[in-house]
Amino acid sequence: MLFIATVTRWLGVGRGDHVIDKQNGTQYIFDINNVSNLKEEGTGCQFNYLVSTNNRRTGYDEIHCTSPYITVRNEFDVLPISNTLELSYFPNNDVTKTPIIAYIDIHDFCYAWSHNPYPQYSWLVYSVKGLKDKRILVDMPLTTILALDSTSDENDIQWYYYVDLQEIIVLTKKIRVEYDSVVIGTQTWMAKNWDDTYPGSLAYDNDESNALLYGRLYTWAMINAVDFAPTGWRIPTKTDLDLLETFISSDGGSLKETGFTYWDAPNTGASNSTGFGARGSGFAVDSGGLIFHGLGLIFAGWTSTLFDPTLAYTLWLTNTSGGFTPSIAGNNFYYSVRFIKI
Repeated sequence: MLFIATVTRWLGVGRGDHVIDKQNGTQYIFDINNVSNLKEEGTGCQFNYLVSTNNRRTGYDEIHCTSPYITVRNEFDVLPISNTLELSYFPNNDVTKTPIIAYIDIHDFCYAWSHNPYPQYSWLVYSVKGLKDKRILVDMPLTTILALDSTSDENDIQWYYYVDLQEIIVLTKKIRVEYDSVVIGTQTWMAKNWDDTYPGSLAYDNDESNALLYGRLYTWAMINAVDFAPTGWRIPTKTDLDLLETFISSDGGSLKETGFTYWDAPNTGASNSTGFGARGSGFAVDSGGLIFHGLGLIFAGWTSTLFDPTLAYTLWLTNTSGGFTPSIAGNNFYYSVRFIKI
């Protein structure tokens, strides 16, 4: 969802000025999905905005702005009745699915928002210590969440609310997130594994530091959801893999990062001559219990193409081979994702 704001102060953090032409006093269009740490500031607000997916630690700008489309409230309540919010939300943020219950510690609550076309729903962001923010679509209006605040909030716990007064559709955004990419033959691939915290996705060994280095792991059902891929990108098909294999003459080593930082020895054939930079990101499988396997040993990446009703084609690279190996996997597997440009 997009909103317009007039920037009063813009502080660049950890990235080149070429990404955004910063002009204080100018209106810019922002994507709420890239906003974090939203706070009230005078008659306006401030927040951190993700402008580079290369490094989520330094790829943010600090934005100070005013907007008729944003209302931010800071509240401090006393005499809490409960430290836990009980909320009904949609799995995978899909309103066609049956809502389920979530219990959220009020200390983890960040902010919530809604907008007029769908006033019966609210978006809510919360952050468990040590993990990335989580965003869920709640099956209740924002006024109901505000009412929960008055009975559930603990003294000195600060809540933030974002309210968009109307749906704004803009064809060209001045603010954009740029993704590193690599051209191989006629194809343009993302130059790193996807690491978005899509609902249900995993960090290897449930260790978020691994997600920063290797990206996250997803099931085939997740990657084919309509809201999974960023604008301008898509999941590769088996045909894309076949074409890639032709471009690299079946040299899987040309796709692998060199050395032994992200691959275990012997990392056979690795040259990374294409710049694809595949790492041994491993995978997970749920067969009645979640098992992680292959960190440093295997790169396993999904395609959107089914082999049969229960299996899909994948790309498989290993530390002991320089070959290019298409494979197959079922939906109980969690694999990496590399997008290809539309």
